[in-house]
Amino acid sequence: MVIDLRNAENRFSELVKLAAKGEEILITVRGKPMVKLMGVVAGHHADDRAAWIDELTVAAAREAVRNSVATTQAYWDESRSERRAGSRDS
Repeated sequence: MVIDLRNAENRFSELVKLAAKGEEILITVRGKPMVKLMGVVAGHHADDRAAWIDELTVAAAREAVRNSVATTQAYWDESRSERRAGSRDS
């Protein structure tokens, strides 16, 4: 549904109910699209949520592996600290 801002202001409650049921409402200002009103859960199914959770789980695992891999700078920093600690012990 496309509606101008003036009419959207007068029918806001109705538009919110429509959006919650899955309809997308495009609000225009002077004929130009400015805002899309749509429900938060509209159009999402349990399968979509499960796929999204799986995708997030994989991404989190990937990020955990990336963070555990030493960078070149981390290697040199560790190496320097070990040398400093060794020279203090002598």
